[in-house]
Amino acid sequence: MKNIKLHRVSRLGLTNKNKVMTPSIDVVPRLGLGVNTKPNEEEDSQSIILFFRSNDQAIGMPKKSSTKPKNTYNGVKYPSFDIDNTYTQYFGFDLYREGLYGKNSKLYIFKDGITKDSGEIIENSYKINEDLSLKLKKKNGRDYYITNEFKLKKGINNSSNDIYYIPNLMISQNKEIIIYAKYFSADNNETKASITFSHEKGIQSYTKELLFTRRKPIQSIKIKTKLSEIIDTSIQVSINIKSKGKVKTVGNLTILPNAMKIANYLFVNVYYNTTTKNPIDSVKLTKELNEKAFEQAAISIKNCNNSFSLNLSSDSGVMDNEGQIKTKLSSLFVSSNETNKIGNILPILEYEFYKVLVSEILLKIEEKFKSLQVRGSDNYTDFKNYPLLEKTETIENVLKLENDNNYYNVLNRIISFIKYMNINLFPAFMCGNITTSKKSDSAVGHFNSRGLIIPKNALKNTMVIAHEIGHNLNLGHLFNKTNTKEHYDLNLVVTQTGENIMDYVPDTNRNSFITFQWNKMREALSFKEKNTEIDISDTQQNAYFYLKGKKYSNTSFSKKLFHALEDYTESKKSYRLELETKDQKKILKTISESIQETFNQLCNDIF
Repeated sequence: MKNIKLHRVSRLGLTNKNKVMTPSIDVVPRLGLGVNTKPNEEEDSQSIILFFRSNDQAIGMPKKSSTKPKNTYNGVKYPSFDIDNTYTQYFGFDLYREGLYGKNSKLYIFKDGITKDSGEIIENSYKINEDLSLKLKKKNGRDYYITNEFKLKKGINNSSNDIYYIPNLMISQNKEIIIYAKYFSADNNETKASITFSHEKGIQSYTKELLFTRRKPIQSIKIKTKLSEIIDTSIQVSINIKSKGKVKTVGNLTILPNAMKIANYLFVNVYYNTTTKNPIDSVKLTKELNEKAFEQAAISIKNCNNSFSLNLSSDSGVMDNEGQIKTKLSSLFVSSNETNKIGNILPILEYEFYKVLVSEILLKIEEKFKSLQVRGSDNYTDFKNYPLLEKTETIENVLKLENDNNYYNVLNRIISFIKYMNINLFPAFMCGNITTSKKSDSAVGHFNSRGLIIPKNALKNTMVIAHEIGHNLNLGHLFNKTNTKEHYDLNLVVTQTGENIMDYVPDTNRNSFITFQWNKMREALSFKEKNTEIDISDTQQNAYFYLKGKKYSNTSFSKKLFHALEDYTESKKSYRLELETKDQKKILKTISESIQETFNQLCNDIF
């Protein structure tokens, strides 16, 4: 254990501005191999144990297929893969495999509108045991090495990558999983092994002893986590054997902290020019998303509401501040319900969704204003309390006093404010009768932001939806999608990984995220926790009459609403408002509460 080394990125001359992986791991070439240096006559032959997520992975899956037809993307044929059919997917396991990820291991970040080299490499996700190597020597000095398909082969491997990267394991609370250990020995003798954990916080139970034989070199290991206790610091798992009366470590595994992150998703059923309704089963969908993808990163997709729907017409579209629609929804269809511009439809659905929320918010504000007493005067000298709105008055009438533009201006400003609020809410638009004819864009999700659209012909494809949620949670593709400005995390060949959810592999192959992706998604959710970040503290003068969100502030819609109330009162009533600072704060608090109550009612108390 003393030779498992962990170093800060700064010591390697790398940067870590995107905080994807901290701390980083030493990948400096080793001068010696400790246990695996050339044995003398009194030493046993060398041996190591590797961990795997499944039996299939232990025999090299996924791997390029020699029998399956190739896949085609943008007219180019790419290899097909024999896949890992035995990985259960409800826990995260990441074993570094150079052939799948490491040929071009630079990681990239999206900054200032372009994709840039982050200064990180994928190998930094893993600890290294410098006493172990993928090259072994027999007692007589003969060389062996472990192939990419995890077979022990005689001879010298021409590859320089013999480093023992320690795999990472992520298990959610209250889960029992089975992983596998495979024994590699130049002698291939029967061997007993013991398993030790550096600490057991958050662990209910685990397999403690294994017996490897020539016929059964692969053994299963059960690990169960606790329901009521998290793993708060990494656990170093070691497999140990006795050799010449001494205990030596021949394999390692890192179990990562598992505090659950929540992503609140609102699955919105979308219907276009139809009265026929066939809502998705969002409860079933979230269960599948968690079990097949996101529990790998100790992330839970939470279903916020089972009944929200949008009913759209040909005239639906994004309105400007004058109430005019520049692009109607109907213009984006090649036939009655089919589009080849699914990404262009997403902004319209977002606008219509937020417009519904704002209408609810304005109704709540209106009701509260009718019971709110504020200071006013009919002669500039005698002051008394008046209701901010009379029982028969509406917010819409107040804002449309001079013209309709003021209403649409405030509507759009509130939409901008709530769209960029720092709240944990991700709308997903599930299109009941809108299909796409463009296979390369079968669905679209915003990168590192809220919002995704799934057309009818992808509604039953859980892994397509998982891919788009990955985009929402700050993940790019694992290849450079040419002729686009789309972000990519790795610059691999399309389909190279054979299985990663963010690769363009067949949907039936998609089954895994890896460590740097776990970290990026969890970081994306770290600032989207339950909060009440609607700030009304800066309300000293009318010029500063606005709500402030943690991520987006000074939209001034509240200021425009305030001035509209002043103008309306002066024009329609026998008195004028003389609002003091405390009145302003009462009004702002009312607006803030109305926003929070609307979201809580919609999404099960997210504030």
